[in-house]
Amino acid sequence: MVFNNAQKLLAGTLALVLVAGMTSPAFAASTEHITNGDFETGTFAGWTIVEVGEGNWFINDGTFDPPSPLDPIAPISGQFDAMSAQDEPSINILSEPFTVPTGISSANVSWDDRIFNFAGVESNVFEDPNQEARVEILNSDGTTVLDTIWSTNPGDPDIQPGPNPRSFDITTTLQGLEGQTVRLSFTEEDDVNYFNFIVDNISLTTDTDNPVAGELLSINTSALVIGGLSSMMWMIPAVAGIAGAGIYFVKFRANRN
Repeated sequence: MVFNNAQKLLAGTLALVLVAGMTSPAFAASTEHITNGDFETGTFAGWTIVEVGEGNWFINDGTFDPPSPLDPIAPISGQFDAMSAQDEPSINILSEPFTVPTGISSANVSWDDRIFNFAGVESNVFEDPNQEARVEILNSDGTTVLDTIWSTNPGDPDIQPGPNPRSFDITTTLQGLEGQTVRLSFTEEDDVNYFNFIVDNISLTTDTDNPVAGELLSINTSALVIGGLSSMMWMIPAVAGIAGAGIYFVKFRANRN
């Protein structure tokens, strides 16, 4: 059989593979926005600490002995985690900035924690905001709360040694902040008694609709236009009845023998 130049170009340069049933990009990958979320550097690299009053955040390696009834406690995982501790009433903020990408399709924040609220000696409750732990999205300079993701509440158990895994969908929040630089913030506030808030394995990931190199794209039109290696264009009809099909373009060398 004799092939014309156009047929040789199409057969020898591109292999079109229709993959039925693909409704999402095969190579889509989540982007992690938090640096040193497990504190395994043994430092607060990537993080910013703001303390008001007589308290602070500390790296805990299992030997740290806070000025509270809590004895030294092993890190949640690995060699290190982060612990709030105080001598007097305080507000202790641990935050990290990140830029919200555009085209967000999903966003999630997660972490593990331990809670030791010694206010139970006096009040047996959490108080909002004077005796609580909370996780928030702040503006770039940390002065404005844009969203409260989670907080302790009155009636919660004072002592929650866990570790307590927590995960929250924050897609809607971040979609309204695309392109902005904001902060993920962990705050412990106390004015009743000692309060140790311990965190580890902090992660904030986003997926976007922006295509990336090597991504499997969905077919959602009636035809697909492919630019060849010459000035000519190929129009390939989509296969009817294959919902959400995807395509791979695989370049190979033609056998001229």
